[in-house]
Amino acid sequence: MPLPANVSTCTITGKFTNADGTPTEGTIVLVPTPLVLLDVGASPPTSIMGTPIAIDLDVNGAIPVGFIVPATDDLDLNPVDWTYKVIINTDYYKPEDFYILAPGGTTVDLTGVIPVEGSPGVPADVVDGNRGDITVSGSGLLWNINADAVTATEIAADAVGTSEIAALAVGTAELAEGAVTYTKVSSTISTWTPTVTNLTRGTTGMVETAQYYRMGPLVFVSYNLVFGTGMAVSGSVQFSLPVTMAGTSFISTWAQFTDTGTLTYAAEVVAASTTAITIRPPNASATHSTLSTTTSATVPFTWVATDIIAWGCAYLAA
Repeated sequence: MPLPANVSTCTITGKFTNADGTPTEGTIVLVPTPLVLLDVGASPPTSIMGTPIAIDLDVNGAIPVGFIVPATDDLDLNPVDWTYKVIINTDYYKPEDFYILAPGGTTVDLTGVIPVEGSPGVPADVVDGNRGDITVSGSGLLWNINADAVTATEIAADAVGTSEIAALAVGTAELAEGAVTYTKVSSTISTWTPTVTNLTRGTTGMVETAQYYRMGPLVFVSYNLVFGTGMAVSGSVQFSLPVTMAGTSFISTWAQFTDTGTLTYAAEVVAASTTAITIRPPNASATHSTLSTTTSATVPFTWVATDIIAWGCAYLAA
């Protein structure tokens, strides 16, 4: 009966000749050092007994061509990295027994093989060496996950949350220099369509770009509107925010009104609420600039198609 289909094998070769040139007659015996090899991946799961494997030399004193045995490093077998004890029985002489490895997919010639120390092997789940995505070392004590072995497909959504990471578990000592980059934190810039007050965007020629980027509690917003035909500004202009603010204070802001082909005017972003902002032109009539002026159809200039309102801000999300 053949070995289970998932078992890796090694081919054993060798030729023996007497001192007078005649072929040696006898038997080569390979004895697995484990008493039993467990093949749980076989169908059905199979226990391979460590019984001696006898090889009769042919008329030329050689091991028959194609003689195969289970590989000693087969990860489908438990234990793994065991050895064979080689016993040479001939009619006139019996040399000392020795031990060999029989790696899967190789050919081992008993004449040139280098003997090793006999070993019953180690449990397959802790043996040193590269095991695909895991490299084991230190007699099975150290397990290293290979680079790029764990990706988004291996980690389910929300698998790692605050309940899985203890307080202060990840600090500067746990992060190598350059370990966290912009692309690893996030590379997604989102868009939104703000709700506007006292403003009509227009149609033909209208271009609106509304983007934001969130990194933890930080929200960065960038907005640009080129008015189209049929546009209108009828009062204090407001825009809804993409993410609700924590309070009504900003980390930073910028804004400007562009009278296309003429001038660009400074403007200010003012929080109307935790969910909306107002864009106001500064009032420069006093000694110090104030934010008491509001936009209208003619403030800070007479609005027409192709004019531009642009603003941005950074704030903490609620």
